[in-house]
Amino acid sequence: MKIISRAGSAIKTSIHSARRHMAIAVTSSLCLAGFAGIACGESFPPAYYQNFPVPPYPQGMAFDGTNIWVTSQSEPKITELRAADGAMVGTFRVSSAISFAAVYDGVYIWVTNSAFSGGNLTRLRAADGSTEGVYPAGVGDPYGILFDGTNIWVTSVGSKNVAKIRASDAAVLGVFQTGAQNTSGAFHLAFDGANVWVANSYDNTVAKLRASDGVLLGTFAVGNFPFGIAFDGSNVWVANLGDDSVSELRASDGALLGTLRVGDAPADVIFAVGHIWTANVNGNTVSEIGDGPPRLKNYRAGFAPQNLVSDGTNIWVSDVYGRSVTKLTVNQP
Repeated sequence: MKIISRAGSAIKTSIHSARRHMAIAVTSSLCLAGFAGIACGESFPPAYYQNFPVPPYPQGMAFDGTNIWVTSQSEPKITELRAADGAMVGTFRVSSAISFAAVYDGVYIWVTNSAFSGGNLTRLRAADGSTEGVYPAGVGDPYGILFDGTNIWVTSVGSKNVAKIRASDAAVLGVFQTGAQNTSGAFHLAFDGANVWVANSYDNTVAKLRASDGVLLGTFAVGNFPFGIAFDGSNVWVANLGDDSVSELRASDGALLGTLRVGDAPADVIFAVGHIWTANVNGNTVSEIGDGPPRLKNYRAGFAPQNLVSDGTNIWVSDVYGRSVTKLTVNQP
């Protein structure tokens, strides 16, 4: 499985062990496991698609209540698009030509910058895109980023650590281990209101850390190469990139509630518009897990969809191999 990162002018494979081969197209024969009695999904139901140009290799995205912010793995900039119509608001400089994730804290946009060019965090004012500062990430090889309402959390793809950073002044409050046996591979995070959940990709587990003090409350087995992770208000959903599935865990105790097959290589998962959505990077699709029937629906996306964000009504998809983001509206205007 190839998840794209960029170092200089060369595209490199940053994940080598997730899958030996993933070239099977998504079809209407997707099936379920762990959700008995629910029908399989149908591919490509009607939807309204809009594509908006951004710099090459778009990656992470954040929504600030009005606009969508998109990072790039090819240029030291972040792009701001008006969510209402996709119009370009501006492009603003960050400290790295290889940026990964972004998050909005109510005032600032935070961006994780690759270890190839600093391994730090850029903080920009959402109001005007100006850089407020560049700060240590607290961990090497920063990748995923999360705001818990007070603090910023950052994962490290080069270690089994996460950093907790005070959002008000960017002070590093602590670095905590995720309980992984492998020494590397913490990617995305989710917050359940009290705890931070981390995808330990190379261990096939997720970690649950108490947000107040970083204490590890447990690790829980999921599918092959967990990558994206989301909270739906009751349960935690994990995108298992290596086996084309999502796992649903009960947030209170980590119990596995079920596993659902989705598209080819789900790299991200979010809870939005009342449903769970995955970006299937090899299938060029987005999967929607709803109430059904059918429980599972699949929508076309751009070239290698890897990250998702919602503006409250629509789903935005970063097309990593393309030069655009896709705005997906399931209920056509």
